[in-house]
Amino acid sequence: MTMVKMASRSMKRGNSGVTMKMCKAMFVLVPVILLSQSLIMFTQRNDAISPSVNHKTKMEVKKPKEPLGDLQKDKKVTDPDEKESKTSDHSKPAPTAKDETSKGSNPDKPKSEDEKDEEESPEEENGNDEGDANEEEPDIGKDTKTSERLEFVHITKTGGSAVEKAGAKQGITWGACHYMNITEVGCSSPDVPYEAPNYQSYALTSPWHTPPKLLRKYVNDDQYPYDDADLFVIIRNPYSRILSEYYCPWLGFQAKFREDTKHEKDPNDPDVMNHWVKSMITRLSKAMDEFNERKEGDEPKEQKKGLNEDKYVLAQKHYFNQAEYVYDGDEVIIKNVVHYENLSAEFDALMAKYNINATLPPKEKGGIYTDTKNKKRLSYLDLYPETIEVINEFAKPDFEKFGYKMVDKFEKDDGYSLEAKTDTKA
Repeated sequence: MTMVKMASRSMKRGNSGVTMKMCKAMFVLVPVILLSQSLIMFTQRNDAISPSVNHKTKMEVKKPKEPLGDLQKDKKVTDPDEKESKTSDHSKPAPTAKDETSKGSNPDKPKSEDEKDEEESPEEENGNDEGDANEEEPDIGKDTKTSERLEFVHITKTGGSAVEKAGAKQGITWGACHYMNITEVGCSSPDVPYEAPNYQSYALTSPWHTPPKLLRKYVNDDQYPYDDADLFVIIRNPYSRILSEYYCPWLGFQAKFREDTKHEKDPNDPDVMNHWVKSMITRLSKAMDEFNERKEGDEPKEQKKGLNEDKYVLAQKHYFNQAEYVYDGDEVIIKNVVHYENLSAEFDALMAKYNINATLPPKEKGGIYTDTKNKKRLSYLDLYPETIEVINEFAKPDFEKFGYKMVDKFEKDDGYSLEAKTDTKA
C-alpha cells in the first residue's frame, strides 16, 4: 500500500519514468506479499482448531488421580511388615503358583543389583539356599512335641512313695513332695504352701491323699497342684491292699511310727488280723456315710480344733475306695490308671508316653516303708470268709469299676489271680 501511494505522488509531480518503474515493482511484489499473509493466517487458524501432536501425547500418559481412601490407607501403613501383620493368616487367600512366581516383583520398576543376583541364582530359585533352610527347619535333635504335664495322685498302700522317689531323682515334684521335705523319698523343694491342720479334716489332712474332686472344693488355686495336668494313680486289688494297710507303720495294727502304740499282740496271728480288718472297715464305712450325708450343694463347714472335725480314720484316707479318686459319678477324673500288680511295666509305658525318664527299682529295693524282715507276714489268703464279706461290701465300687475278681472265700490252691480282668491300663 505504501508503494501505491508513492506512485500516485510521483504521477502528480510529473515524474512519469519513476512512476512506471514503481508500478512494475508493485505488480511483482504485491502477489508475493498477499500469498505470505494468507499462509500465515491459515497456519494460525489450524493451531486454534487442534493442539500439536506433542501436546496430545503428554495428555495420554498423564496418570489419573488415586482415590482419596487408598491414598490415606497407604500413608497410614508405610512399613510392609506392619501392614502384613494387620491381616490375620486365616483371612489371607491361599497363594497360587502365579502369586508365588510373581510375588514381590514389579515389571515397571528398575531392578537393583541384589535383585538381579537373585534372579541369576538357580540354587536360590530351587529353594536350596542354606540360610532360608536354616530358618524354616527346626534344629536337629530338638523335641518339637508338646506333651501334657503329668501329676501323681497318691492312693495309700499302692507303692506311691516309690513313685515319688523315682520322680525326685529326676527333679520332678510328685505327691507329698509338693507339700513338704521328705528325706526318705529324696524330695526337698515343696512348691505348694501348706501348713498341716491341728484338727482332723478329710480334705485338708494329708492333701496328697485327698481325691482331687474333693481337694478342689476346699483349697485355693495356689494350693491345688493338679491344674492343667494329666493325672495318674496306682490302684490295687482290695484284698491284698487291706493286708498292706494292716501292716502299715503309720496307721496299721500296732503301727511302729505311732507314739501310743502298745505291742501286746502278735501281728502275724490270723485272728488278730481279721478282727482288725473288720473293725477298721466298719468304722471307715460309717465315717464315709456320715460325711456323704452332707448335701452336694452345701458349703464346706468351718473346721478347727474341736469344731466339725472329721473322723480320724476318714481324715487319714487309708483304705479309702480307689474309685473315689478316679471317678466323679460317671466322669473319669484320672485317665491314667496303673495297676500295682503290673507296676513296673505299666509305669515304664506311662513314662515313655509322657517322655519322662523315670524308672522304679525292684520292690524289695525300692520299698520306702515296707517291712521286708517279717518272714511270717500274713497274706490275703489268710482272710476269713466273714472278713471277705465285709471287704466285698465296702470295696464293691473298686471290684466293679476296675475288674478285680470278687470271691466268698480263699482256698490255698484255688488259683486266684490278684490282677484285674478289665483293660484299665495306662
